[in-house]
Amino acid sequence: MLIAGAVLAGVLLLIWRGNLFMALRLRLNDTYFVQQATSGNLVIVAIDDASLAAYGRAPAEWPRRVYADLLNALAGSGARVVAIDLLFSGEAADDALLVDALAALREAGTRIVLANAGINSVAAMREQGDLAALQFSTDLSLSPVIADAAALYYRGYANTIPDIDGVIRRQPSLITVLDEAPPDSDFNDHFSFSLATYLAYLRIPAGAASQVLTAEPGALMVAGRRLSVDAFGLWQLNYFGPPSSPPTEQPATFPTISLAAIIDQQVDLSQFAGKIVLVGLINTTGLLEQYQVPASTRGDLMAGIEIQANAIESLLQDRAVSTLPDSWQAVLIVGLALAASLIYALPRWYIKVMWAFGLVLVWFFSASATFSTALVMINLFDTSLALILPLGVAIGTDIIRETRLRQRKEFLLDSLRHVAEQRLHIEQIADYILTDLARLVPGAQAALDLHLDGDSCRRFTHDPQRQWPDASAPTAADDSATIIRRDPYTFVPIQWQGRRQGVMLLAHPRRLSGASQRLLAEFAQQLAPHIDNLTLYYALQRQKSLLDSVFAESPAGIAISDDAGQIIQCNDALAPLFDEPDSAQSTLLELLRKADDPLLLKRFKDGLASGAAFHFDDVPIGAVSLRIGAAPLRGYGLWTVVLVDVTALVDLSKLKTKMLRLASHDLKNPLSRVSGYAELIDMNGGLSETNQRYLSYIQSAGVDMLNIINDILSLERLRSSKIAAEPVNLSLLVRDVCGSHQPDVIRKQQHFTLELQADDLHVQGDPGQLSQAITNLVGNAIKYTPDAGTIVVRLNADDATLHFAVEDTGYGIPLESQADLFSEFFRAVSTATSHIEGTGLGLSLTKSVIEGHGGTIGFTSIESEGSTFYFTLPRFAPYEPDDQVDTEMDDDIDARI
Repeated sequence: MLIAGAVLAGVLLLIWRGNLFMALRLRLNDTYFVQQATSGNLVIVAIDDASLAAYGRAPAEWPRRVYADLLNALAGSGARVVAIDLLFSGEAADDALLVDALAALREAGTRIVLANAGINSVAAMREQGDLAALQFSTDLSLSPVIADAAALYYRGYANTIPDIDGVIRRQPSLITVLDEAPPDSDFNDHFSFSLATYLAYLRIPAGAASQVLTAEPGALMVAGRRLSVDAFGLWQLNYFGPPSSPPTEQPATFPTISLAAIIDQQVDLSQFAGKIVLVGLINTTGLLEQYQVPASTRGDLMAGIEIQANAIESLLQDRAVSTLPDSWQAVLIVGLALAASLIYALPRWYIKVMWAFGLVLVWFFSASATFSTALVMINLFDTSLALILPLGVAIGTDIIRETRLRQRKEFLLDSLRHVAEQRLHIEQIADYILTDLARLVPGAQAALDLHLDGDSCRRFTHDPQRQWPDASAPTAADDSATIIRRDPYTFVPIQWQGRRQGVMLLAHPRRLSGASQRLLAEFAQQLAPHIDNLTLYYALQRQKSLLDSVFAESPAGIAISDDAGQIIQCNDALAPLFDEPDSAQSTLLELLRKADDPLLLKRFKDGLASGAAFHFDDVPIGAVSLRIGAAPLRGYGLWTVVLVDVTALVDLSKLKTKMLRLASHDLKNPLSRVSGYAELIDMNGGLSETNQRYLSYIQSAGVDMLNIINDILSLERLRSSKIAAEPVNLSLLVRDVCGSHQPDVIRKQQHFTLELQADDLHVQGDPGQLSQAITNLVGNAIKYTPDAGTIVVRLNADDATLHFAVEDTGYGIPLESQADLFSEFFRAVSTATSHIEGTGLGLSLTKSVIEGHGGTIGFTSIESEGSTFYFTLPRFAPYEPDDQVDTEMDDDIDARI
């Protein structure tokens, strides 16, 4: 890696010395500049929009009287220096006024700097002694009147020198104008505007400048300030804040006051005392004299006078920027490249990337700290390349090494391809694996243990005579994929997602090399998913065999049918129900036609069309009774239909019903006698108060017992009888039921509302049973709603369904009791309802009636707030017989209706 680092260092030095990517290099160095505090010794007098509006859009064409008024106003301010960044090149009639103002300002102790500009820069550098200067062939001539008063002011050249990307980073120091420099003069240079202003601030006369200017290698010493300069005398200024000219909204780095405000005497002139006052264009809409600067955070431009202010501030605070010497720069590039090359020798690529990221981050912080403390600018671009390029080389080297390693693994991949092509033929797969193991480790004997059936293990080997060890013994303590050596055997676990799939055993007299072990580990890792698929295949085969056995041996009839009821597959238990010997050629509709229920066929077809599971209890098919349940097979468009013979249960239920009826009948006779004699005793009177109370208890208990017997008989009659198929006007039925409960409503002073959508909403069913169900719901609402409560009964319908609901503001049902509410003999008793009597059979009876009519029932309830019980029933429509139903059945249905 050191050799690679040395080569990279040489390439980086060529990039650096060849100034390649110069624009990117400069832009990256701009990140050094941050907001800094100023000395407070600079104030800018702005020729801004207000000034242009007052005196004209072209400051060069203003009367010189305007500038004279400005200087006269500043004469009493105590300003230390007034520097005007404007060119007075044309002669004007009122130049004398300006010269008089310059003289008055000079008499007040203020130094004055006027701007000039060089024209036609000369690329070749000319030295004046040891001092480097920027050369121009000529300059703009000042007005003769102003030029004759040269003793009153310093002359500063305001030329800006952008870098190749158009950004102003450097300032001239000394200017040479070729057409006016006498050949025998010792010092024939002029000063830049910023340097002239700084000398004026120090009170150093322009003629004595040569006494405070000395040259050092790569530097210019100005009155003790060291400026790092290049061969043309350009030095790099510091920026103390972003541009403040419009349209930026950044706060001004330097105090800025409008020229018009000063002339109009709207400004306190004491703020200029002892300070440098710069006059120039700034804060002007559409200003052309604006430049890109490193401190522009959002691409804003900076006015020329503000650039001069930053340059002068750099001189005042001795914070001019210097660059690292070329020798040190070269050492840094070489050293960083070599160090990075050594660090990136780490094995993992992501560790290399993390190190590279950390190194670049630390380097940026270090370079920024160096700039903040010593104002030395380190070239970030080339030093960052020295840290990043070795990473690319290291990763590229790893890629080449990995490519070579992959070439060595092609054999393994080819072997795995053969394994995958065997279509789960375990013997052929094992044969390929054993053959390839022998080729991977020449001279070794191989065996393969695979866990294909739970915990049991199958062994495959080409050498069955060899006494192979138990592979689970050395690997039991280590459930990872670690290769284990037990001379002379090597155990290579096949591990997949934390599960042991098997073990490869190799008998070899010598310990395997690290490369061979890695190759075997890779082979086992790649082989693991294929073995896992093989294991899953065998598990699925076992499950399929189990399901086939359950399907075939089940005592219940099981059929797979389509949406039309055509049987796709069925078991042997279903065959006796069909007349044809091959029940698989039949349809379930043919079987249901044998039932003694003309609506069953339609309900079954509606259930298939609904796409949801459904069931029918006690369906008579000939001499047997069936329970039919159907559930959709999602994603297949098929149904699973289970037909269970419940004939014995039906017979038992009939016997139970008969016994209940007999028992209830036998109970009603003595109960009637008890109630009758109790009534006679009550009618005769003459009982004491205590005996009268006991008699009332007997009568109340008799009524309760009679209600229980009647509910039991009603429930059994409902379950044992068929529903009468006749049209029922449910609107009229609901109205009658509600009318029969009016006395109870009036007694409890409840607010009762009946809302009927129409008076002719019909269903098909048994009017007596439906009346009983509605009576139970309305009666419960009245019973479980306190006095003055509210009860609303609603009945409405859509095209196919009737919707009935009873809403009350009663006691509500506790949440823990809601699940069992429709169970027989269950009552949801709470503190508020403990005094209300009941049998617990009413809701169970209601549920049986509604579901027997093909409807659904449910409720919502909040304790202490009220309940809503609702049910839906199919809306009555003339029955349209299916094409498959024969004429006989049509006549039968019509007769029943």
